[in-house]
Amino acid sequence: MFSLKRLIPRVIRRTEFYKDWEVSKKTSWIYSNEDKKYIFVHNPKCAGTSIKNILGFSDCPTNHRVPSDSINVDIWNEYTTIVMVRHPLRRLVSSWQYHTQDTYTGAYYGRYGDKLRTMGLKEYFHVFKREQHAIRPQVEYVTHRKSPKKADVIIKVEDIQAGIEELIKRGIVSQEDSQIPQKNKSQAKQTQELFADSAFLNEVIAFYKEDFEMFGYEERI
Repeated sequence: MFSLKRLIPRVIRRTEFYKDWEVSKKTSWIYSNEDKKYIFVHNPKCAGTSIKNILGFSDCPTNHRVPSDSINVDIWNEYTTIVMVRHPLRRLVSSWQYHTQDTYTGAYYGRYGDKLRTMGLKEYFHVFKREQHAIRPQVEYVTHRKSPKKADVIIKVEDIQAGIEELIKRGIVSQEDSQIPQKNKSQAKQTQELFADSAFLNEVIAFYKEDFEMFGYEERI
């Protein structure tokens, strides 16, 4: 006799099996250099494209999957892992500006249509915190749920040169190939204005609580 209660656990186990099997393949992670044994994890809206280019992945398509869903844990433990991070509030604003601009026609526009263009920051946050990748906490990009190891090289956008020097010291990039355009630093006032609503600000800070703690960012800009 058919039993839904007995079927569901089987489906879950099978789904987890195939997920682990997919992640177990070395080639499942597209930003990896097997010669120098390093991996780049592309945390969105953190100057990742610039770093990706100097690491030799300029021809690879964009991939914002977190390590736990895409990297075999043995590879995570063995390889040097590189991740960019950014002040959580500035990262959220950057994501909102990118996805709501008139020229954006990516997957989220396909999902939300013209409504996306009219979203204010608060509405965007409430909608997109339910999305799998767009604005998820950055701690998920520097950790792996099957390993106690954190990413080896965590580069802050605000101090990108120090991160580049670390990559040079490790022999991952050369001095000649490590030039990155300077970021525009004039958006602090605009970001402060966007978080003038203290209740909303506190909600965002709570959502990114682990990011603030792990990366040492101030909760105010």
